[in-house]
Amino acid sequence: MVAHIREQTSGGIITNALAIYRSAPLHFFTANALGLAPVSLLSDGAKVLGLHPPPLLVLPLSLLAGFFVQSVMTVSVSDVCLGNRPSIRHSYGKAFSRFLPIFGAIFLQWLAILVGYALLFIPSMIFGMWYMFAPTIAVIEPVSGIRALKRSKELGSGYYSRNFGVIAMLGLLYFVLAFVPMIAISVVLQFVLRYPVLFVALITNIVSIILTSVLAPIIITATVLLYYDLRVRKEAYDSLALAEDLRR
Repeated sequence: MVAHIREQTSGGIITNALAIYRSAPLHFFTANALGLAPVSLLSDGAKVLGLHPPPLLVLPLSLLAGFFVQSVMTVSVSDVCLGNRPSIRHSYGKAFSRFLPIFGAIFLQWLAILVGYALLFIPSMIFGMWYMFAPTIAVIEPVSGIRALKRSKELGSGYYSRNFGVIAMLGLLYFVLAFVPMIAISVVLQFVLRYPVLFVALITNIVSIILTSVLAPIIITATVLLYYDLRVRKEAYDSLALAEDLRR
């Protein structure tokens, strides 16, 4: 078994994220889809029925669902790192057992990112780098809310550019492999085959969920591995400590 709880290079983080994903692709796909699909399908399903949920409701719910999936995936990645077979029951069970701390950390995380967008794009990127580990910290460590954000910023200190580079590289790959096909399908359905707009939106959303559930786990896994890497570098963290954290 490859030891993943150790110091790693940027290339090693990406390589090991892919290896972890390949060890249980169906699990990672299902874990993501279960978290992301309900909000997306309810929103588009409502539009098909003539209802139009306000964006100010849909956007926060979508962000919360996405960040909560990061907490779920943290458990799954941790199981693989410890040599255990990941399971949907254990991953979601552990995340829900820490629901209030996770929710507090996630709410503050996306609020900071949205404030960053309101202040132009650069502050949002900075907040994203500072607080990228908040959902992972909330599920692994006995902290929540504002403390999870502070902990994320402290842990990433000195490695912000490295962390950003790894996630940006995988994010670019995600854009090419997910958004480009999704846009192409939308254009063909709407302007070539001339299907109704709401039908196109529903189909595009389903395709988006599938592609996101296939590709997003790699980015989330890399984020979790970056978190472990920093704890190893700064706190001499190891597999025994991780196993103890998961038992709490």
